[in-house]
Amino acid sequence: MIIKLIAVVVVAPALPVPGFLVFVIGRWFGNMYATAQLFVKREMPARALGFSSMILWWARIYHDFEVKGNSLERLEGYVVIEQEPKPVQEKKPAAAWPTSGDLRVEGLSACYSPDGAKVQ
Repeated sequence: MIIKLIAVVVVAPALPVPGFLVFVIGRWFGNMYATAQLFVKREMPARALGFSSMILWWARIYHDFEVKGNSLERLEGYVVIEQEPKPVQEKKPAAAWPTSGDLRVEGLSACYSPDGAKVQ
């Protein structure tokens, strides 16, 4: 920067005073900026640590919320169970049924779900 200033002074002799004034003002602002940055540079690591721990805290809170929500869904699955229809009185077998050791079933079919394929 000094070399550029000297080159300008040699080429244009009317500019040394304004050039020197710009140099002094720039140097003063530079020192003021550097002094202000010292405080910021000292505080940045501490603030970064606080900021990252705050992010981790929010992530932990969100994770706990998700886990508790999943637990509630699971509990609802255990509480709300699809019930079989109550037996019809006419189709109920006798209380002493079966009366012998042999059991014969005709035309029985079953399926794993209401809309699933029949198992024979």
